[in-house]
Amino acid sequence: MNMKRLVLGVAVSTLTMVGCSSTMDVINQDNVDLVNTNQPIYTQVNLHPDAARKKLYTLNYLQEGFIPRCTKVDIVEANKKVMTFKVADTGLQYQYVWHKATGDFQSGIVRDFGTSCPKLSGLNATDKKGIQEGRVYKGMTKAGVLNAIGYPPAHVTPSTDMNTWVYWKNRFNKMNVLFNSQGLVENIQD
Repeated sequence: MNMKRLVLGVAVSTLTMVGCSSTMDVINQDNVDLVNTNQPIYTQVNLHPDAARKKLYTLNYLQEGFIPRCTKVDIVEANKKVMTFKVADTGLQYQYVWHKATGDFQSGIVRDFGTSCPKLSGLNATDKKGIQEGRVYKGMTKAGVLNAIGYPPAHVTPSTDMNTWVYWKNRFNKMNVLFNSQGLVENIQD
């Protein structure tokens, strides 16, 4: 009787672990599965993870951590709620965590990770400074802000055509980036 319980317990534990570690395919616009490719993977914009907890949220909290755009990473695995990746140069491993307010998880992964480093063109000196530091400054363009601090969460900024972008610094505090009619940052409200 005890042997049957042991075998049944091992079988249930194995099935549970297999179910938890299942991977999903993350297909980008070039029809490449980012999880199962041999191609190098790069961050598409600066990412700001919670450095202490090694977590980055699709909601795009602006935490104190900093992973520069075009950082080479290895995607370890992905399921419906969490993608694990490792920074190639440092070996630091992070979890990219889905937040229910952000819609489709796969779209978030494809937005923030890709098989090439996007070229920057048409950016001003303020954009370049902001991107290098991972910060927003008055006078930056929308492209500069996207590269410096990532995309604003779509549930509060449904389109980057808008002139006010809302970012979450953490669960309780927001930051508004206000653009003028020329598409340049005119004010930052913390």
